Amino acid sequence: MNDLIKARIIIELLDDRKYSVLSSFTDSELAKLNNIDLEELSGLSSAQINGVIAEFLSDIELRISAKTIDSEPEPPKIEKSDSSYRKKSSREKEAPITEPSVTEKIQQQPIQLLACLIHQLDDDKKEFILSNLNEDKMNEVNSISVENTPISAQVINILKKELDLV
Repeated sequence: MNDLIKARIIIELLDDRKYSVLSSFTDSELAKLNNIDLEELSGLSSAQINGVIAEFLSDIELRISAKTIDSEPEPPKIEKSDSSYRKKSSREKEAPITEPSVTEKIQQQPIQLLACLIHQLDDDKKEFILSNLNEDKMNEVNSISVENTPISAQVINILKKELDLV
């Protein structure tokens, strides 16, 4: 199994976080990833996918441990018996994590991804996307000319579902 297939497996497992990763890729890197046939991925066994994930995680663990060795020592931990320790009051508790709205999700997307997405949508849905952007971002999205969508249809469909455009 080559490294591109391994990279595609890892990216596909990122779910909604993969868009921020994909937006940092160059056009040639995106083209390489998009040339990987998704049928090839679906033909992989669970053992092969688990092997890729295990290799990826062990590589990250090695990098983290190498970074920890090179970095400064951790500050001492505060013990509960320490007089400076206190519990958070009910007002200081963290706010519950809420699911972002569709408008927030749209605004968080990179402009290149939005341009590719609206290239695939009907006029009503294009208008909906553009109406949820601030003027600067809307102008940037409109300024991008999309002749061929460099993103697979599966990614576009996932994004449509995420943004409630299905």
